[in-house]
Amino acid sequence: MKRAVPIVASFAVLLSATAAFAENPLTVAVMKSYGEMKMNFIDAASLMPEESYGYRLTAGQQSFGEWMDHAGIANFYYCARLGGTPPPDYEAIRTMRGKTAKADRRKFLEESFKYCDAALVGMDDSKAAAPLTFGKTTIYPATFLVGLLTGLNEHYGNVVGYLRTKGITPPSTAREAKK
Repeated sequence: MKRAVPIVASFAVLLSATAAFAENPLTVAVMKSYGEMKMNFIDAASLMPEESYGYRLTAGQQSFGEWMDHAGIANFYYCARLGGTPPPDYEAIRTMRGKTAKADRRKFLEESFKYCDAALVGMDDSKAAAPLTFGKTTIYPATFLVGLLTGLNEHYGNVVGYLRTKGITPPSTAREAKK
């Protein structure tokens, strides 16, 4: 009889998650993927040694640290647009490229994800489909949800190559191996 309570509680959580998905399939799917990408980036930023933040796969590519910066800048851009506003202190965001210390770059990346976390609070499918007007242009937050995930996945795909060539198992691969 003691097992009934955890089973009932687990079933209630499952029903709640199923109901949320049924009501907001787009935003539930986005939030799941966003959470995974956030973990991947923050873990990747931690795993790469500081001396490798300047590492480039080839001379023409961004360094690992520049990929971290690029992902952070993109996060601010997409997540500001979700709320129909310009990114906060955009000039300060642009000057991030001048900072090269791992701690600075990781902090910037984490701040960009915190900004996105706040922008995503309360997002649901109806808000994602509600038009926003910028001058003569009408956009939909769903466009920026898709852009956010597409960008994060593209950038992480690049970051994985940098980690692997340094002998570091990417965070997504490490988590999958534990299953």
